[in-house]
Amino acid sequence: MPGDKVALAVKLALVTGMRLNEIRALDPGDITTGYLMREDGTMLAHIAIEHSLAPYSGVKSTKNRKGRQVLIEDALAHELLAVSGRHVFSGDKSEYISPVELRKGFYALLEGIGIGEEERKRRNLSFHSLRHGYNTMLFDSRQSDETRMLVLGHSSLRVNERYLHESTSRLVDASLVSSALLHPSVPSA
Repeated sequence: MPGDKVALAVKLALVTGMRLNEIRALDPGDITTGYLMREDGTMLAHIAIEHSLAPYSGVKSTKNRKGRQVLIEDALAHELLAVSGRHVFSGDKSEYISPVELRKGFYALLEGIGIGEEERKRRNLSFHSLRHGYNTMLFDSRQSDETRMLVLGHSSLRVNERYLHESTSRLVDASLVSSALLHPSVPSA
């Protein structure tokens, strides 16, 4: 079974839609706990997604060269900070956890729930599938196109500027979807 760091990275991708290399580049300073309290009383933390880790060039800007932010439950942020070293997902043998370790760990988690290699390949499941799944769950929960683009970083400059004034409320709404994933027995708002 994969280590706690891999399972935590998978959980983070599932509830934020972060890309694998954005997760690898995440630093403890990118996470602010106790950021704000949602109307339902849930304390939220803020993650600034400003960097990605490229295989040959190291830390660089995100894919579209624009930072973004997401809100997660404070408890998950504390889990992330508890495992962190210099980086949230430091590797055992290097400064950063390797993409191979994350991918193999993800495949092991799939095996653990009965999705073997043949089924995984047939369904074309990869670590990046978590990002697609999160987008689908946001869509299914009737989050607007603008909110989904804001959270996932899929936007033009015009869209970013147009909805900048609403970003905090949209992030709070998107955090409800993440909370429902973490606590499936609690109905979402």
